[in-house]
Amino acid sequence: MPPPGEGINEAIREGCKNTVQIFNRLKDDHGGCCVIGALYRGLLRPNGLDNPWDHHKEWGFLCQATNAPCGCTYGNIGNGFQGPIRTIIDVMVHLNNAHQWTREAIAEWVDPRPDLHVRLPGLTTQEVSCGNA
Repeated sequence: MPPPGEGINEAIREGCKNTVQIFNRLKDDHGGCCVIGALYRGLLRPNGLDNPWDHHKEWGFLCQATNAPCGCTYGNIGNGFQGPIRTIIDVMVHLNNAHQWTREAIAEWVDPRPDLHVRLPGLTTQEVSCGNA
């Protein structure tokens, strides 16, 4: 049985093809998308997006609790909203928007296979300004 979340990192990479990364929005009028937009382009709708937030609960893996590799526990979780960073999807959005990690780097971080899981170098807790004390 494949591990939960298998294929998510590949879907992000697929969704990155022929798109530019944007921040603080799902997509733009020029074909750009954030990491979640890339994920949904890779998984669901290659030529456009509805509201992927309607679908993310189907992917229980994304709703698992985790710690952000940047050390942040509170910060940008999408569309300018600030809040607690608790789940994998929160971390993905936070890394895209607050730290501007590449979508490919986020795909590596989210890889669910422990033997291949790479924690990429990110900002240390002292270097972030996301509401951490």
